[in-house]
Amino acid sequence: SPSWLSERDSKTKRPTPPSCVERAVPVSRLGLREQRGAGRLPRWERHGLDRVRGGFWNRIGPDLEPLPDGHKRLLVHARQIFSFTLGFELGAGDRARAAVAHGLEFMCERFWDARSGGWFRTTDDDGHPLDRNKDLYDQAFAIFALAQHHRVFGAPESLRLAHSTLSLVREHLRDPAAGGFFEGASEDWRPIHGPRRQNPHM
Repeated sequence: SPSWLSERDSKTKRPTPPSCVERAVPVSRLGLREQRGAGRLPRWERHGLDRVRGGFWNRIGPDLEPLPDGHKRLLVHARQIFSFTLGFELGAGDRARAAVAHGLEFMCERFWDARSGGWFRTTDDDGHPLDRNKDLYDQAFAIFALAQHHRVFGAPESLRLAHSTLSLVREHLRDPAAGGFFEGASEDWRPIHGPRRQNPHM
């Protein structure tokens, strides 16, 4: 039976899982290096970058062709920048570095709100802002990506933007009455009231 099944599970003969999860990934730098080098990062570097208009596609299909959604998401860009930065740190090389620069340029030029500060949620495929609201979860991932980029590459502008974003979140999204943070705000940082999720606070 597969190594990731316990002895009890083996005896109950549970159905074999899909092949995509048959091989457990070792939780170690070596395991991450193997996974990122064996196909995941190279696959996204080859097929997930929009090399015409900039930035990253949200999705690629089974045939590895981009699946245009009519918009590009800040969350995708922040996660990809973080992942390619980590990949470079683990030895993925200059193509990972180039993918980081490719995504970071688009994110900073197209998603950053130069007037009010903070990050728009989505742009169209050409990079023009669509959803101009400031989502707490998105702002957190932008901080995450920028901090990682500064840590690995020593980029002072990334650190400055991370600090600026954190200051805006603390100033505009913190709820002084009920505690915690609002889920998001309008373009000019007026809080949007509604149910609150765990993930943005985490």
